[in-house]
Amino acid sequence: MNAADLRAFLSISGLLPRHVIQAEEFFLANGPGRSAHFYRGEKVGNREEHISLETLKRYLRLLDLPSPGKDAVDGQSSVGRARVLNEENPPSLAEWILSLWRGAASIDARILGDFHVHTIHSDGIDTVEKMVSTAHRMGYRWIGLADHAPGINQPYRLTVDSFQRRVEASKTAALQYPVRLLQAVEADLVDSGVQDIPEAIVDRLDYVLISSHNPELERSDRVLRALETAFSWSLVKGYAHPFWMLDFEGYKPFIAEAVSLAVAHDVAVELNFYPDSIRANNFLIDEVRRLGGSVMLSTDAHHANALELMRFAGAFLKGRESVEILNFSESPF
Repeated sequence: MNAADLRAFLSISGLLPRHVIQAEEFFLANGPGRSAHFYRGEKVGNREEHISLETLKRYLRLLDLPSPGKDAVDGQSSVGRARVLNEENPPSLAEWILSLWRGAASIDARILGDFHVHTIHSDGIDTVEKMVSTAHRMGYRWIGLADHAPGINQPYRLTVDSFQRRVEASKTAALQYPVRLLQAVEADLVDSGVQDIPEAIVDRLDYVLISSHNPELERSDRVLRALETAFSWSLVKGYAHPFWMLDFEGYKPFIAEAVSLAVAHDVAVELNFYPDSIRANNFLIDEVRRLGGSVMLSTDAHHANALELMRFAGAFLKGRESVEILNFSESPF
């Protein structure tokens, strides 16, 4: 990837130029395979610095990964697909993502909202008001605030107090913008199904997204049983980024089983447009179409500019009009 394309790829993040340049200079100085050394959490006390650098660390990691492979792009009518299938000169994953981005000039007008965004009340950079004002500018009718549920292992998560502050901020934002705010959380998968969430939060929720952030998720019946238990809870409406940072080929059969469980319980499968999840989306939407389920489209935005990642959706919706897309609804829940 040349210097201009490197800058363009890192800029997809929508982060401040000074952070993008910092990541660019690190890569040019150190080359591939060094993303783990870019940032080690030294600035965790500074929310914007920490989240920005953690985000760009994930972008740098994508520069190390090879072509997404034929199975990742089947059914996609784009220049990117043609290049991936060219065995003599396949693009890297980052090059493929950049080609999708350059072909995505705007957001599909049928998309009326985003199910999965984060705010300063967990590990986001921007306020509820900033997220909602941006959503309003984009023409959205609603937006789902899905901050990480309370727990440990991450420096920024919801608490009962911060959730209440988010609810109050939502009421204030609703007076300024005609955008419906859906109260949600992104909850971790545990052996018993869904992690514990305080009743004071549960009682105010419109829905829960279930997800795993384990980059080496165990492929076992135990995990599938935990997913089935989670999907059985009526508040769980979405299965978020089923692949996340997992090896696509190694986990594909396992995730196919998980998607089947989600569809059987009327839980929508998320197409996540955060770049480190995007290579799974063709596979996921085709599995859902085959099984007769529904899909939710999400950016997993951790700051307002990242809502623009929804531009990626167009590359995965063409030719799949028979799939139920919850984002096309004025009132999904």
